[in-house]
Amino acid sequence: MEQRIKEWRDTFEMFDDDLMLYEHLIDEGRKLRNDPLPEHLRTEATRVSRCQYDLFVARHEDKFKAYSTGMIASGYAYLLVDIFNSVPLEEVAVCDPKQVGESLGIKEILSAQRGNGFFQMMDLMKVQAGE
Repeated sequence: MEQRIKEWRDTFEMFDDDLMLYEHLIDEGRKLRNDPLPEHLRTEATRVSRCQYDLFVARHEDKFKAYSTGMIASGYAYLLVDIFNSVPLEEVAVCDPKQVGESLGIKEILSAQRGNGFFQMMDLMKVQAGE
């Protein structure tokens, strides 16, 4: 997990301003459309309620998948899906969301509201990894 986090952090550091970084997150979020969380799995149990947009995450076909109607939320959802799908479920189940957020520098990237959704999404993924 540390390697994927470092790769994302290195990518974030390439951008000189927040606008360029947000544009990159939006572009990454578009990748969710290629393999979205199926509609029948978008339930209250898989919903990230602290996100102001519709955001859902669940395990499907042996990997995490997400769906969001928000552009930035899609970006950070893609980021988390990419990181957590790169490691065994056991590692996801015991990860420390605060440490992951700090390693990514998420407080410098996301607003407080978006950060709440980001951390809740990680919490949901941890629970699902342990099931």
